Amino acid sequence: MNTHNVKSNSYIHTFAFLVLVSLLSNCERNTLELPQVVETTPDIELDMLVDGVAVMATAGVDNIFNDTGFLLDQNDVYTFLGTMTTADCGMDCPNSFSMRIRNIGQGTSNFDVAESISLGSYKFKNDAQPISDAFLLDFDISTQAIEPQYSWLIERTNTTYTQESSNDLRVLDIENTSEAFAIVTVLDEATGLTAFYTEQLQLNNSNVEAVSSRIMVEQIEEDSVALTIVHTPSVDFLPLEVTQWGFIDLNGENPVLSTVPKDEVMHIRIGNGKNIRNITNFSSDSDGTRTTVGLDIRYENNQGLIFHEVDFDYSIIERIVDGSSLALQTFEFILVDENGTVFSSANGEQTEDALFEITKVEPFIENDKGQTTVKIDCKFSCTVYAEDGSQKNIQNAKATIALATPK
Repeated sequence: MNTHNVKSNSYIHTFAFLVLVSLLSNCERNTLELPQVVETTPDIELDMLVDGVAVMATAGVDNIFNDTGFLLDQNDVYTFLGTMTTADCGMDCPNSFSMRIRNIGQGTSNFDVAESISLGSYKFKNDAQPISDAFLLDFDISTQAIEPQYSWLIERTNTTYTQESSNDLRVLDIENTSEAFAIVTVLDEATGLTAFYTEQLQLNNSNVEAVSSRIMVEQIEEDSVALTIVHTPSVDFLPLEVTQWGFIDLNGENPVLSTVPKDEVMHIRIGNGKNIRNITNFSSDSDGTRTTVGLDIRYENNQGLIFHEVDFDYSIIERIVDGSSLALQTFEFILVDENGTVFSSANGEQTEDALFEITKVEPFIENDKGQTTVKIDCKFSCTVYAEDGSQKNIQNAKATIALATPK
């Protein structure tokens, strides 16, 4: 195999990369014979399925490079760019792709790359979505999990988010503020048990005193426990007179649903493990609310009861009127096929299982414009659309790419 040297030009050609190859009609895996990569070539890689056909690529091939840059639009929102393209072609070259991440906020002052490009998942940019207000929220999760994995589901937005730490900044485009419920789920990898907590977000009145609920577990003997639902005091929300409990074995068997007076103590045996859930509704002069709290619990002779709880607090940092049009904190994937047709994830709706997640961020070398760059590891699945409505499905993509950012 041939050896290729990495070079730079005015398009910030940082390292070589082979992108898309012609798709075989028999759906066999495309096998690429790649030249030997020089020792100084960074590990820029791509592995994905395009319409079910495996596409593999790696750095150090032919005349294709990772161009990096950033844009500032008329609304003072940065877009961070990483594009794989040939040295003598622009951004829309055949057999190329581009990743674009929109900044978390507007403005050029106080730029913080740790907030703008962070570990966790991003929603997809959608150029056709209805206009709604955007909310910058600061979420803070509390849990006793030893090795926690965090995930969010914001109801009525059909988007699941992941995050690396217990504190997270999120921009949410919410059309119906009275229907926004945040569900946080924490998986403890040390025990394999999960816990979740759901609360209605009070977006229209930040002065409302929120209420938080938890399941209090009292061990009677061995796997026999007494359960009580406890709420933090609130002058704005009062629990209704009944509360609903749900129990099911961890293997999914023996479901039980009980509606009882709100202060009644529930006595159960854990057995081989239970998933416990409680739903409490509250009355209020404002929008009303409910909380749903749940946890997995297991009993072992040598360790006793094993479970963890989860709760979250949040604050509204900013409400941006019609802010969804800014597409803050979003991701866009662009693929240009061998015929030069441009496909973008922003040209249509994504399914609920679409995902873009950054799993690693590290500082990288300056590009030849003197701009700072970061290198990210990411994974994603999505649908990309051409202007004529045709589409391609991207599945199980994993990539390492550099993006330029302001200093």
